[in-house]
Amino acid sequence: MKYLLVFMVLLAGCSITGNVVFSTEVLSDVEVTENAATVHWTTNQPRSAMFVIDEDVRVFDTGRDFETKLTGLSKGTKYEYVIVVCDEEDKCQNHQGSFTTAGEKEAAPFLGTLGAAIQIPDVSLPEVPLGLIAVVVLGVAVAGLVVQRGQVMTRAPAIEHSIRLAKEEMSKGNYPEAVKHYHKSREQYTTMKSEKRGAYHSQLVTIYNGLQQQKMSGKANRLVEKYADGSISPEELNELTELLTK
Repeated sequence: MKYLLVFMVLLAGCSITGNVVFSTEVLSDVEVTENAATVHWTTNQPRSAMFVIDEDVRVFDTGRDFETKLTGLSKGTKYEYVIVVCDEEDKCQNHQGSFTTAGEKEAAPFLGTLGAAIQIPDVSLPEVPLGLIAVVVLGVAVAGLVVQRGQVMTRAPAIEHSIRLAKEEMSKGNYPEAVKHYHKSREQYTTMKSEKRGAYHSQLVTIYNGLQQQKMSGKANRLVEKYADGSISPEELNELTELLTK
């Protein structure tokens, strides 16, 4: 209710600047071949950057000039990507782009009807005891579980632990600790192979959005208190207007 009353007063007495917290110009270009692409982009201000295409996420340190190379692509195929640039206060904006690899897209081979394409020879197979088959199948299944567990144990426990701690601190409203565990989980994420990142990407995005909301809520609350006691400055009043119009 307090936010609503202040918001109505601000709307009546101030100009609304919109949702843009900061403006960064991002210029990108792409060089393509049939199976690879090089994406290059620049920013007009020093920014940290993240490049996202499908489930592949690449993080870059602060700078103005960035480049990343993609391999193993399919020819004649359109790909879409997102570049996220953030300032030193973790305020971010997105730049979306796309490119199409060179060449013509390969059509799936036509095999005709199954009966005409495949001829099954009439061969008499020796009888195998059912007990032996069961032992072989069980052994393969157990081996598969061991391999899967080995793959998960190499990287999953550390990042899952960091993600769990970040969520717990967020639920307690402990913003500094939540940020610390979020940065730890993001470092662990960047060291993982791309095919293993899919299970954690959406969780990291959810945590990031939650932290941003907590950060803005805390800042807005402090500014509302200053507005209520009449000690808010014109610059802080504009900042509060932006926060309440998001």
